[in-house]
Amino acid sequence: MKGKRDEVCNEHHPSLIEQASRAQEKNHDRNNDENDSDDDRRQEQKHIQEVCESFRQHATFARCARNGHNMRVKRLPKSMLSVLPKTLTDPESDEYKLRESIAKNAEIRNQFFFDCMLNSSGVENSQEFQQEGFQFEWSSDENISKTFSVLKSLVREWSAEGKIERCQCNGPLLDAIKKYVPKGSRICVPGAGLGRLATEICALGYSVQGNEFSFHMLLCSSFVLNSCIKEKQFEIYPYFQSVGRNSNKFFDIYRKVLIPDVVPHALLNLDNEHSDEEDESMPDFSMAAGDFVSIYSDESQHRKWGCVSCAFFLDAAPCIAEYLQTIHDMLEDGGYLMSNGPLHYHWTGPDVRPDDKSWEDFETKHHHLDKRYLASIDLCWEDVRSILINIGFDLIEERIGDTAFYTHNDLGFCNTV
Repeated sequence: MKGKRDEVCNEHHPSLIEQASRAQEKNHDRNNDENDSDDDRRQEQKHIQEVCESFRQHATFARCARNGHNMRVKRLPKSMLSVLPKTLTDPESDEYKLRESIAKNAEIRNQFFFDCMLNSSGVENSQEFQQEGFQFEWSSDENISKTFSVLKSLVREWSAEGKIERCQCNGPLLDAIKKYVPKGSRICVPGAGLGRLATEICALGYSVQGNEFSFHMLLCSSFVLNSCIKEKQFEIYPYFQSVGRNSNKFFDIYRKVLIPDVVPHALLNLDNEHSDEEDESMPDFSMAAGDFVSIYSDESQHRKWGCVSCAFFLDAAPCIAEYLQTIHDMLEDGGYLMSNGPLHYHWTGPDVRPDDKSWEDFETKHHHLDKRYLASIDLCWEDVRSILINIGFDLIEERIGDTAFYTHNDLGFCNTV
């Protein structure tokens, strides 16, 4: 998919399942023959289907988790059960029934949203699978967890509740772009997630290409950007994944959030009377599906971008130097890298132990892990700063210590900063 752009707001773009597949095939065309194999393509298709299956099974897993919680309560000794509130122990009580009703409604509402999302991409939803008797496999816990991550990202990017986070994370980037980057410049937004930052940059008058690797995120961003036609069109329930954990009240974790807070087309001013006319002044807006380095390290992308702007992205690399070198090659002379986020390092893996006799022994012991967990190099900001300078960047602005939440629950007891 190197250099390929699919319009996502000026016109309804093709099914994301097809788009993602084509994007990966483009990457294969530029890789060596060993990687360009039928087996690789089958694995990609299998992964896409697994992602869709996890969305179809979201409510089923949520219901099983809720029932499992109830069963744990029932298995407690009588001495402990006697001190628990009836809302947990008496299925005939009104309080118990009310909680169960609220929980079931939340599960159904989330599934309804995901089913609408799947339909918009031309994929069978949960109801169609049940009615038509399709064969399927149960999703992995990891993929189901990602469906909840999508819900929390929806809050962060496309709800009124997420405004504080967007101001903290996107606000400094938008201000810096307006300050430094000439209008009309091409801006790349890697780690675009559900597309809010890319959309807001485009609304400022810049040509933007978002880049995202996660098919979970890509499916949802496609739906929001193309198919959400009015504010507060859907209600979702993003906080009940871990029932009772780090929460004050039951109703706090089963509260609804309305999305989107603004229609993407309206944000880009595409709903006016001239939106169907050819407007050469309208900046391009596209999304590129695939691995950041695989797409943008290609020579066709060198010196093509006026700015790379990202939030909570750079530490998603196994080695941050690879991302920074790729970005430096992408930028025109005088181009800008604008980044906001932590150094949490997504791929941090297990430590080497005294009984690991060699690096080969260490790799063999952890062969079940993604290789990126074993390749991750975690660096402090001082070292990252040196890498930036060694690559050829000039540091214009540098701020440390700003508060920025990430998919936080403002009624929860524990949040990620």
